[in-house]
Amino acid sequence: MLTVAPRLHFYLTEMGYTLARRTTDKVGLLISSAAVNFDRAKAFVSGEQANREAAVIDFNAMVAALHDVAAKRFHIDGAFDKMLARFADPDFPLELLPPYAGANDDDYARFRAMVPPSLLPLQ
Repeated sequence: MLTVAPRLHFYLTEMGYTLARRTTDKVGLLISSAAVNFDRAKAFVSGEQANREAAVIDFNAMVAALHDVAAKRFHIDGAFDKMLARFADPDFPLELLPPYAGANDDDYARFRAMVPPSLLPLQ
């Protein structure tokens, strides 16, 4: 993709970004799970490849925790995005409009407790 259309600028989420940066710096980060900690996200983009690869392990663990909390109660990207956004804004609402089921405060508390400490924003 990167060699066939070199004039295009590609934006990839954390895993794809890490893989692409092994060979080029001509990609951008389409922030997803890294949104829980913007300082860590900046370091992820500007840092060394070894640090990116280590960070992606934490991001994947966090996504697994998110799926674990959501299991069988809700599964919709909007609910996941709202839980991630709440890290930046503790008052961010989690509710979704009917007929969709989203997370509640207890779900968020369980999820936050499962997030690797390296990803938690400084309070």
